[in-house]
Formats: sequence, C-alpha cells, structure tokens
Amino acid sequence: MANEKFTKTVMQDVGEKGVSMGDRFVFTSEVRDLKGGQLGLGVGDCVRLSGTSDSDGQFNCLQTYHLAGGDFMTSGIFDYAQKINKWAIMGGTGRYRAATGEADFTTLTTDTFADTFRFR
Repeated sequence: MANEKFTKTVMQDVGEKGVSMGDRFVFTSEVRDLKGGQLGLGVGDCVRLSGTSDSDGQFNCLQTYHLAGGDFMTSGIFDYAQKINKWAIMGGTGRYRAATGEADFTTLTTDTFADTFRFR
C-alpha cells in the first residue's frame, strides 16, 4: 500500500471547445510509503470519455510508476463518481518484469490517493 499525490496536472482542451470527449488530462505524482518515505513517482496520460467539467466524468488512463528496482504500467477507467477505481497492472521492467495484477486507487482528496497494488 502507498499514498500518491499529484505534483503537476494539465488539462488539455482537444476537439470541441470546452469540456468534451477526447480532452486530455496529464499528470505527475509522488508515491510515498505509509510513513511518508519517498518510493518513487508516477506519470499518467488520460483521455476524457464523458463528463461536463474538469472534476467529473470518466477517463481512459495509462500510468507508469517508476520505483526502486524498476517500472510498471497500469491502465484503466478513472471515474470521478467512484471512491475506488480498479486498473490492470500490465507489465514492467526490473523487479516488475512481466508483472500482472490489479491496482486499486482510493480517493482521499481531489489530488491524493491510497494505492494498493496486488501483483500476481
């Protein structure tokens, strides 16, 4: 289990002016253990599927985690209406080579999440 906090976010208006399908949300995050120690960082890229504002709707996301010993990738639907979002773990490098499993992201605040990674 880890805590993750956005360090930088960018919303990009793509296509129709204003909030619409296809808009992008790009972010960086810091990943810390439950005592606050630095574990690594995350970078993500999401494409809007639905919603009417910057703080609602659904996004299709791909996120890479860079931690000690290697990187791993996750992907899934982020739904602002859900307290917990579940994504697939889709492989990695180093100690995460060929990793699979599931990542759960529990929303704590608008920019902070409790992450649980279950590797198989």
